[in-house]
Amino acid sequence: MPVKVIREPLFFDCVPRWSWQAAALKNWMIWAVLRGKGSMLLHGKNHDLFEGVVFILRPGDVPVAYHEADNPLWVYTVHFEPLAWVTEWSWQELPVVHTLFGCQ
Repeated sequence: MPVKVIREPLFFDCVPRWSWQAAALKNWMIWAVLRGKGSMLLHGKNHDLFEGVVFILRPGDVPVAYHEADNPLWVYTVHFEPLAWVTEWSWQELPVVHTLFGCQ
């Protein structure tokens, strides 16, 4: 599905004391773990964070994430919007958490 990138994609090399307690997101976001371990609370469910886990975060989501200080996260993020002709329904049907092929 075509998208419009809102902000330049970023890599975050999280410091040992890192945590993320976001306000409600204003746009869609791909949030991919490239390295490290931790956890994310989203929609009342706790998700393990490890290499290969990818979230498709939606507007209004309020993620809370932490990592293991001795195995900090390295994360890739992209803020985006679906193009106008893509229906909201089709995006709402996407699962929130994905695991990239070959990662455990």
